Amino acid sequence: MSLPFRLHAEVHGTGQAPWLVFLHGFLGSGSDWNEIALEFAPYFSCLCVDLPGHGASRIAEPCRVGDVLDALAALLDEHRIERCTLLGYSMGGRVALSLAAHVPGRVERLVLESTSLGLRSPEERDARQASDASWSAMLDAGDMATFLERWYAQPLFETIRRGPARFAELVQRRTRQDPRQLALGLQTMGPGVWPSAWDMWQALSIPILVIVGEHDAKYVALAHEMQATRASAQVHIIPDCGHNVHWEDPSAYTAAVAMFLRNR
Repeated sequence: MSLPFRLHAEVHGTGQAPWLVFLHGFLGSGSDWNEIALEFAPYFSCLCVDLPGHGASRIAEPCRVGDVLDALAALLDEHRIERCTLLGYSMGGRVALSLAAHVPGRVERLVLESTSLGLRSPEERDARQASDASWSAMLDAGDMATFLERWYAQPLFETIRRGPARFAELVQRRTRQDPRQLALGLQTMGPGVWPSAWDMWQALSIPILVIVGEHDAKYVALAHEMQATRASAQVHIIPDCGHNVHWEDPSAYTAAVAMFLRNR
């Protein structure tokens, strides 16, 4: 199969142990997971992926959903990953859920952090596409500093801003990204264009852990709604965290995931 792009990823661990595959959120890269992956590397092989338009995974134009999923499947083939636990944050969680349905049998467990299953009505999708188009235009203008200031001023990220030094480190990481590539990534994987996953959510038969921060009210409500439609899904609420749990409290995130892996 000929794909229009190839995904970049880094491996932590020997490659001989069971695999954990990590998918980051918007503006991120596989390196966002390094702190978490190094904790698991003595026991698991960890693959930290750069999604399209992020990190070293460059694309020439917005991609089709099927191309993204096929590129991820090809990456699993490249690293000879027959089965894995898939972990996704926010945008990466939406992609992870779709990948689990796309390659049945290859994803044995799923960890979704601060993940929406998608927009269900045409009106919601239209409104979000208009919003994302505005963000994309700002990125295309190339002023990354202004974009990041406005992006992280959103109430969703209030708790991330509480620690000035660590927040400055996060912003510095984001500044190294290519804004025009991020615009293409948003046009490819933004919630306005990515298909709703509510139907596949109920169809999946694998164990699923949903992680949210207690101060992220929107996603706490979504997690409870997800559990109401799939009673077997576990929901773990991390105290004193907001949207980006694995960044705000990596120890609590790692402990929750480790417990899930041990119990399954």
